[in-house]
Amino acid sequence: MINNIYRDIADRTDGDIYIGVVGPV
Repeated sequence: MINNIYRDIADRTDGDIYIGVVGPV
């Protein structure tokens, strides 16, 4: 579930801010 949230945020930003948190998205 948390992964899904980060995925949504990364998709809205650029998938660059949460790379260090979730890994390469």
